[in-house]
Amino acid sequence: MAFKSGNAQSTKVHDLMAQALGSALEAPSSGTTILQAPAPVSDQPVDIERGKYLVWELCKLNFRQELLSLDTHPTHPDSSAKEEDVINFRLKHQEQIMGLFSNGSLVPSTPTSTNHLVLPSWLERFKALKSFRDVMRAWDIPLSFASKGHLGPLGSEIALRTEAALAAHYAQTFFNVFGRPPILPHLRPSGGMP
Repeated sequence: MAFKSGNAQSTKVHDLMAQALGSALEAPSSGTTILQAPAPVSDQPVDIERGKYLVWELCKLNFRQELLSLDTHPTHPDSSAKEEDVINFRLKHQEQIMGLFSNGSLVPSTPTSTNHLVLPSWLERFKALKSFRDVMRAWDIPLSFASKGHLGPLGSEIALRTEAALAAHYAQTFFNVFGRPPILPHLRPSGGMP
């Protein structure tokens, strides 16, 4: 080996490393099977609608998980509370968050269920927004004045501004805690998978 022709110290170090690695540095013999990577499947067209659906599904699941993760940071039970009370405090928050989702679960039972926060109809959406605001009210970070606006069943301009302020508060709080923007829920794309 060319690099072994140097000084005795480098040869000694090389020999120690070779001894530590054992046979890992030896070339493969005829008894060694080398697996080939599978050939890329480039002859099949990419289904754009299916891709949109899969990205939507991943965003939906990630939003749920990120909201649960974020909720553990700005919410703190009373420091003098017993361990049982702390557990109950966390469970109450998790149940409150699960109420935001169509089936009350982190993982939806049907892939087509959408997030109540992004339903197209204001009448269906405003109850989830009220619950979302209640979740954020429990955080140590106070809601902005605009986030405290009226969320009535009529979907007025004030209610829509309040909705935008709640989304901005959530995004900013998430960024402050994790140092990156959050994944937000979106309307389900048309077409794609059922």
